[in-house]
Amino acid sequence: MQGNTQMINIAICDDDVAMTATIEKMLYVIAKEQNIKISSAVFFDGSTLVANIRQGVCYDLIYLDIEMHNVNGINAAELIRNMEIPALIIYVSSYEKYLKELFSTEPFRFLSKPIIPEDFQAAFMAVNITVRQSRQSGVARATCPD
Repeated sequence: MQGNTQMINIAICDDDVAMTATIEKMLYVIAKEQNIKISSAVFFDGSTLVANIRQGVCYDLIYLDIEMHNVNGINAAELIRNMEIPALIIYVSSYEKYLKELFSTEPFRFLSKPIIPEDFQAAFMAVNITVRQSRQSGVARATCPD
């Protein structure tokens, strides 16, 4: 067990309601199995996510779809990075044609839809390690106040 007493704050942003539910369910199953405390919030478009962050809500991790109504995932990530928000971003999309555009937003990982559970778990466990290490070292990368 990975045992972690600190909460990992997660945003899930996808205009597909079923996909947000799938991601959230997978997160809570892994968190329970690995004894990791998580908190999640769901958004159905990039503009709502960005507005939430502008209000001061902090996320360690953001799961972000690329093609969404209003503000797409790439534009949302650019706005988030322009605010100097260090959250780790994992893109979840069936559109690999955007891969080159993603680099400017410094993504942590890219997961293809449909999501392969083993890939999802590996990415989340890598996030867990990164967040714990950054908190222990005092580095401001991807950490929300406890």
